[in-house]
Amino acid sequence: MATYDATTGARINDAFISGLTFPSSIAVSGDTLYVVQAAGNKLPPGRYDFGSVGKYDAKTGAAINPAFISSGLINPQGLVLSGTSLFINNDGISKVAAYRLDSGALINDAFIDNSFSAAGRQNANLKLAGIAASSDKLYVSDVWRGVVHKYYPNAGAEINHMEVCTGAVAEYDAATGAVIDHSLLGKLDCPGSLVYADDLLYVVTNDKGILGKYEATTGKPINASFIRGLHQVTCMAVGGGNIYMLNNEAGTVGKYNALTGAVISTPLIKGLVNPVGMAVSGNTIYLIAHADDAHPVQK
Repeated sequence: MATYDATTGARINDAFISGLTFPSSIAVSGDTLYVVQAAGNKLPPGRYDFGSVGKYDAKTGAAINPAFISSGLINPQGLVLSGTSLFINNDGISKVAAYRLDSGALINDAFIDNSFSAAGRQNANLKLAGIAASSDKLYVSDVWRGVVHKYYPNAGAEINHMEVCTGAVAEYDAATGAVIDHSLLGKLDCPGSLVYADDLLYVVTNDKGILGKYEATTGKPINASFIRGLHQVTCMAVGGGNIYMLNNEAGTVGKYNALTGAVISTPLIKGLVNPVGMAVSGNTIYLIAHADDAHPVQK
């Protein structure tokens, strides 16, 4: 993990935290940094990797507890904090698990269950694509990705096919996991990364390359095409009145005004290799970029 200056994009520390194994997500709370990492095993299709969450000093990178959460995670991806809880998107089984923020103790390994076996969730192509949190709500983007085939009616031979990706953002109670609204934001084109800030939701639809801005309470669009021309946004962060967007394909971080959507600097940071995770605190950007086999967490 490396750190960068959020104003200038200058690199501060190339190996703020080293020795991590396939880190994927970061969250910061005060002086504490939480890092999700996978075991890094090469598994065949249909099988999923395990993982862990480490706890580190956000100022120095020193380890507080590298094995803060060390079991029960299956291909962990998204990580968010809300109140006294920590939530992890177990992408391998389409469930969000809840843990105590102070101790790492498990609260519920299926706090939100969008798995294949869950009631009303019988489509194997449905998955959790992104997760965000306010002080008392969780927001999860559900994506259905599949293929529509077109056949000759008599011979059964395929004429052509096209990929289809649709989804919605659901709202949950962060204390109980109860559904508040299964479709707070509905009929989105392949929603992915999302972030909450100041009673607003920012949601990327990667198939369209658009960032939408919505009221978090009602789901009402403020501007469904707030920022256009985006590509492969892996994750986002909001800080200091700005939105930071990580472009996995280009290896860059762009900076935009959260009020107007105006470009401040794109790219603010460039030259990243397979960047996958980012968090912003104060004037520091924490970045995960898999530049080599050590996969340092970049600050």
